[in-house]
Amino acid sequence: MSAPSTTEQAVESLRPNVYTFPPQDLIPDALIIAATTKVAEVEGDAPVAKAPYIDVGEAGFMPEGDEIPENELDSFEAVIATGKIAILTKISREQYKQTGGRQLLTDELKRAVIINADWALLTQAAPPAGKITPPPGLLNQDHTTGDEIEDNLDPVTDAITQIEAHSGTADLVIASPLSWAAGGQAEGVRRVQQVASRRR
Repeated sequence: MSAPSTTEQAVESLRPNVYTFPPQDLIPDALIIAATTKVAEVEGDAPVAKAPYIDVGEAGFMPEGDEIPENELDSFEAVIATGKIAILTKISREQYKQTGGRQLLTDELKRAVIINADWALLTQAAPPAGKITPPPGLLNQDHTTGDEIEDNLDPVTDAITQIEAHSGTADLVIASPLSWAAGGQAEGVRRVQQVASRRR
């Protein structure tokens, strides 16, 4: 009679102890999910994603019957450094099976990852010289600084206009809770709210 094969004796691929899930399913409310675009799934030891982009030149009107000239296709590559945010904990089987224990652990792990990921997206310091990871946060990258918001939201309007005037798309405004509150109290916002109230 052959000996039974137990879990501990089986090769690791038959008893995996690591499971991965799409981050957009696990932490859909995270700012880093809402404010970024997924370009690749990074595997292995090279923590970079290479995103190609091209320039096909300009389109224009052509007289009927004229031969359409060919444009040169210029291709480029953006090398995007990535970083891994992880947390590891342990809990006994008895604790895990307690009423609400599984959900409590899951929610707290999600919260820890969201806080760290969102904080890194905004404020992560640039890596040391010669290193590319972890990538710097938005506030530590080169960017254009607009006017300060004081009594109205005109600087926000100006910033959006500048982005779209250069063929960009301004589809997201990121603000801290305190900044959001200050913006909501600006004169222009109050006027809009007053008009909306009168129309109800």
